[in-house]
Amino acid sequence: MGISASQARLLSITARLTSNEYQSQQVSNSKMRLAIQSQEASQEYLAALNTTQYTYMSFDAQGDAQNTALTANVLYQYSDMKSQYLLSNASGQVLLLSDDARNYKESANLDAFLEKYGIKKVFKSKSLEENYNKLNNDYADVYNQWEALVKDARLKNDYSGNYNTEEINVTVDEDTGKEIVDSQIINKNYGPCSSDEAYKYESHGAYVDFRKAELAYKNAYNESLKTDNNGEYISTTPGIVDQATYDAYVNAQQKLWDCSTYQTWLNAQAMAAAGGVDSELGKAVTEYYEILSEFTTEAEDLGCTTLEQTYTYSDEDKAKWYTNLWYRLNGESSIKNEMTQNNVAELDHNLASSSEWIQDCLKQGIITIEAVTNENVENVIQNEIESLQDTLQVKLNGIKWESKTHTSCQDITQQDNDTAIARAEADYERKNQEISAKDLKYQNKIKLLDTEHTTLEKEYESVKSALDKNVGRSFKTFNS
Repeated sequence: MGISASQARLLSITARLTSNEYQSQQVSNSKMRLAIQSQEASQEYLAALNTTQYTYMSFDAQGDAQNTALTANVLYQYSDMKSQYLLSNASGQVLLLSDDARNYKESANLDAFLEKYGIKKVFKSKSLEENYNKLNNDYADVYNQWEALVKDARLKNDYSGNYNTEEINVTVDEDTGKEIVDSQIINKNYGPCSSDEAYKYESHGAYVDFRKAELAYKNAYNESLKTDNNGEYISTTPGIVDQATYDAYVNAQQKLWDCSTYQTWLNAQAMAAAGGVDSELGKAVTEYYEILSEFTTEAEDLGCTTLEQTYTYSDEDKAKWYTNLWYRLNGESSIKNEMTQNNVAELDHNLASSSEWIQDCLKQGIITIEAVTNENVENVIQNEIESLQDTLQVKLNGIKWESKTHTSCQDITQQDNDTAIARAEADYERKNQEISAKDLKYQNKIKLLDTEHTTLEKEYESVKSALDKNVGRSFKTFNS
């Protein structure tokens, strides 16, 4: 029984020694991982020390420079003492803040867009303002309908009709002084054909018809002035032409006027499509042009040579800022171009306020920064009053948007990212404290395991020695 108990005890000690050594190995491995973590924390901290941040430099009311972390919000915020930039993606779409995107979507023209930002036009006279508002608001639908009819007239490709096509040769009788048409007028059918071809045929026919009507009118007029041998007028109404001849002459004049230019011919076709000048649309179109004439006449009387001279803005600098933005979104027209709706992409508000996002995107070329210049705007003669024959819509000239690298923008700079460095330093200290605490815990654990291991080894040797002696005694007994 003594030998058996000693053997059991020896096996138990051996198992505990093995467990002790395994735990020691595990703790040593944990200490090695702590060393790796400490090295990683040091590398992260060193990397943070080398980080830079993009900043935007602006000026306050006193002219003092202010550096602010660059974000889309900072870039798009209006100020009368800062350069104007915008961001675009790889598809060329402008990345707009949600408010700007909504304002553009809801605005039918530049005036409405500017009013979204509290900017209004201040005209030189009350009547100019009233007529301007009538044309751009009350009669806007009328003009759009009229433009659609003119466009249809231009694109129509099946004109046909009968018009005089032979040239007229007129001679004067030496005895009577009458004008005589030498050639016979021939009516020729044409069509279907394009608007350009129809205008060519019809304008020639209108000229021939006018010459015929004019000759008939002159001959009738001269006939009414004939006198007898006593010098008395033969006609009871000298100098007065019969109504039919007069009406034919007036109608031929109008027809020739309608063909005086390609545009007036198109207008005549559009008016016919509208139902004539006495139709509801025809009357509205006539009123539109009467108001336009009143506006341009008064503007010229006030010494204005361009539409822009008829008004100022309640805030000129702010108006220029958002006019530049409108131009980039919509093009040169002051009227909304529905084809440009895809030019805009709304920027998520979280990204708009993130300096890390804009910095990473600019570095990687995911987005492009664009800058506006108005350097030639004062040298451009814009929207002359004399040319405003159809509308007060304006074409924006002298505005230019160009893509730039962010490093070439003087007011966008790089500097140490103090926030990131402070955050990294705090994180480094926290990790070091955690590593030190764990290292101390592991160190204490190793000391306990070493002490236990030494004790177990001594006990192992003691039990083994006692077991050897018992075995020796047993062999002696059996040998006796």
